Amino acid sequence: MLFWNEPPKCVERPANELHLWRWNCGKNLHWGLELNASEQARVDRLRHVKDRQAARQARLGLRWVLGQYLGDPERLTFCMGEHGKPFLTGDPLCFNLSHSREWAGVLVGSRPVGLDIEWVRPRASISDLAHKIFTEREHHAWAGANDPLQVFYQGWTRKEAFFKAVGDGISFGFQQADVDLLADDWTEVIQHKSSRRWWICPLDWGFGYAAALATDRPELPLTCFERTC
Repeated sequence: MLFWNEPPKCVERPANELHLWRWNCGKNLHWGLELNASEQARVDRLRHVKDRQAARQARLGLRWVLGQYLGDPERLTFCMGEHGKPFLTGDPLCFNLSHSREWAGVLVGSRPVGLDIEWVRPRASISDLAHKIFTEREHHAWAGANDPLQVFYQGWTRKEAFFKAVGDGISFGFQQADVDLLADDWTEVIQHKSSRRWWICPLDWGFGYAAALATDRPELPLTCFERTC
């Protein structure tokens, strides 16, 4: 179970630990900053008002969190990797943002990290998706689960967190990485493309959600912060 702390007034870079931050996008928190024109344009392209609000809160929260380490969040600039993973321009601090429905979170570390959060909801195409993204071993675990919907999202978030950590996205190949869908603690990703070792940790995000993080340093302690106002 995760223990969520109030954000400290001063926070140091997580050299030998991981920092996990979260906030509720539905609360319309006041961050004391604005998005840049490009970010706002991306938000404005979303069709639904609730989606626009959530996306805006997620991006504002990301800037605010990174600003706790680097100062002046509105001056931060980002660049994209080959497969779309964002990085800070001119600073090695690593981070990964995820948001789903009303929740957003960002994982921060000194090495590449991945975070995925998903609202657990029924999908008409879940069986087809399971065949496309799960390996034979994963599919067997999913098909035999007492709660296949929850286990599907457990598998999805664990694989997605890994893909986001390595920065290759789906170009890596969904079935080129094998994760444990049922484990409730750290497990190593079985890969077929890379010799670098990665681990997945499931996160207890709360009722109705599945979440996971990925890192190549599973021995690092995890400290959690939640901004509520």
